[in-house]
Amino acid sequence: MIEFFSAVAAGLAVAAPVAQNLGQIAQGGRRIWGLAADILDRFRARVPADQQQAVLKQALTQAATMPAAEFEKKAEEIVELVLADKPVEERKRIAETIKLMPDRIRATFARQDDPSGTTAPPQWAATRPEDIIPLLPPRPPLFRRGDPVPDNNRWTLVDRLGIGGFGEVWKARNREDDFSVIKFCLDPGSQERMFTHERKIIKLVRAELDDHPNIVKLMDSHLEGPTPWLQYEFAPGGDLLHNFATWPKDLAARATMAVEKVLILAETMAHCHALRPMAVIHRDLKPANVVIGKKGVYKITDFGIGDTTARQALEEARIATISGHTASTTSIRYFNTPMYASPDQKKGLDPHPADDVHALGVMLYQFILGNVGLELGIDMWNDLESLHVCPQLLVVLDKAVATRVERRYQHAGELAEALRTLPKKLIAEPNKPAPVGGEYPEKLLYSEIDRYWKDAKSKNETARQQLDRGEWKAAIATLEAIFHPVMRDGELYARAVQYRDGKNFVNSLGIEFAFVPKGVFWVGGEKGKCGSKQVTISQDFYIGVYPVTQEEWQKVMGNNPSYFQKGGFWKGGKGSSKLTGMSNADLNLLPVESVSWNNCNIFIQKLNERLKESGWLYRLPRESEWEYACRGGAATQALCAWNYYFRSPANKLSPQKANVSELGLGRTTKVGTYEPNGLGIYDMHGNVWEWCEDAYDGSSRVIRGGSWHNSAVNARAAFRQGYAPTSAYNFLGLRLVRVPSGSR
Repeated sequence: MIEFFSAVAAGLAVAAPVAQNLGQIAQGGRRIWGLAADILDRFRARVPADQQQAVLKQALTQAATMPAAEFEKKAEEIVELVLADKPVEERKRIAETIKLMPDRIRATFARQDDPSGTTAPPQWAATRPEDIIPLLPPRPPLFRRGDPVPDNNRWTLVDRLGIGGFGEVWKARNREDDFSVIKFCLDPGSQERMFTHERKIIKLVRAELDDHPNIVKLMDSHLEGPTPWLQYEFAPGGDLLHNFATWPKDLAARATMAVEKVLILAETMAHCHALRPMAVIHRDLKPANVVIGKKGVYKITDFGIGDTTARQALEEARIATISGHTASTTSIRYFNTPMYASPDQKKGLDPHPADDVHALGVMLYQFILGNVGLELGIDMWNDLESLHVCPQLLVVLDKAVATRVERRYQHAGELAEALRTLPKKLIAEPNKPAPVGGEYPEKLLYSEIDRYWKDAKSKNETARQQLDRGEWKAAIATLEAIFHPVMRDGELYARAVQYRDGKNFVNSLGIEFAFVPKGVFWVGGEKGKCGSKQVTISQDFYIGVYPVTQEEWQKVMGNNPSYFQKGGFWKGGKGSSKLTGMSNADLNLLPVESVSWNNCNIFIQKLNERLKESGWLYRLPRESEWEYACRGGAATQALCAWNYYFRSPANKLSPQKANVSELGLGRTTKVGTYEPNGLGIYDMHGNVWEWCEDAYDGSSRVIRGGSWHNSAVNARAAFRQGYAPTSAYNFLGLRLVRVPSGSR
């Protein structure tokens, strides 16, 4: 044992600057690799070549199994022996660093047949510096047992639970012998993110999630000074990573338990994803962040710092190639963040609720297979099929871990709903088919699941055509005939149900309208700040699900004034050249443009005369109605403080969300191409400006929503502009409202 840890002590003494923070791989990668190489060289110089691996394994196993107090004493003795000529403070610092190594050894050695990590894997060997790096602590310890919690001396640190690139984790005790967990953020980059982005989330977590039975309570926080910390309730049952060893060995029982426990986690995250004005996205879900509370209750921890700690781990993974050599840090090797992170998260994209869905899907897969160290790979489906997992569960897993975010469940609520629909029998008995609303062969091939998806795609398209014709009952029947609800087009089904429940309306010309309930809101809000003017929408009304299309205009007016069309007045012009490859059906669904405010009112007059709907009237929306509908009928000041409104509100608009100039398309797009808002209304941001009834300044009239021709800043919910009522540019269109007669 002394040979290896003497080499570590000597190496740390030479590489003192690196020892200040081994976690800063991005800044000091070559030096850390050099430190590991130096340690390995010193060890080799002390031990004959044919004995090196056996001696090293023995030293590491002894350290992993030795009582903490005994190892700490041994570390001090080794440092005193090897570094007798060094200053006392330096010796203390190096000894404290070495004392952390048993935790790193156990984390490195942890595996399915030894979750505790107290024995070396049979094939493990340290022949390269990158084999030594995971054994080294990421930073020297800052705190010691018995230290008071900074700025809260009612609590005393009693046991270090972990240390990493993010900081230190301690068990703390107060004078009443109550316990809690203190997580210190010591990494400068993580501190900066915590002080800016995470501060708002931490405040929201404490306000909205503290009383949730499946969320570890965030008791207190201190986000100032050099050692910011968060204080969580203490969970006596340990974490799911280690608790998993107690799960049933029987496959059927384990699969049932897996679905049951992941459903609990999905329902918990669904609550977080539904919070407004801002969804709480964890972004670091994994078994180690699920703890077991009193009475065996599963609780998710690390809310408020999940994204920050995940970024830290992913950054370590990203820069794991050091000095031309691949270095496997502990966070890369086993049980940690990169294994659960979605492809978008690994690319550094903005948080999305589907990131948490991906992590839950990976956990479900691991739980069923009985191996929490198993990564997703091309063998995933073979693994599941060989266990005779039922098709419905395969479908759920397929959608939960889909590579493309648009194919994945969009939030945890959708995953939870899918899990609730699964049959009770999840695994077929050997040599016996299992009933799953029919029967399936003893060995299910993935091609069968692929067949289900193809059938669902066909039925979804049929239902879309039925709905376009106003045949919502037929559309519902077609969608409900799909093998599993998860395969349905969710938005299509929601629209059909809206018609069934009377919340949407299609007139005799096929123009669709969404129901907007009356309410109170605040106009002008943006960038997290609510507007100061309160407006009351005194009655329910209907608003067009889409801007008026060229086909709809043609039906009423008998002409098409649009610049972007393949015929009519603009035939052969620049607008036509932008439409290459578009089908006639898609061309019909382009929004009508090049229409003035005056043109729009003539259209509306003819529409009312033609339809003669008793008790109802069509007109342009008032500006307040437009903004209220755009914000999804927002009824609180917090919900009225965002720039853009889709399924979830946002303050930034990516080109993937709307047709604005940043997209670079240079023309209009088919209505309904992008994500709707909370009321199921499409294209409220971008595509074409929409005329409103109100005056803007003098004789000019208000337009709202931005267009393909303008940048995202002009598409904000609060942004307004005016044009002369005779203006008819190729970025000006309209959207209708339907209101009770006499309600002008």
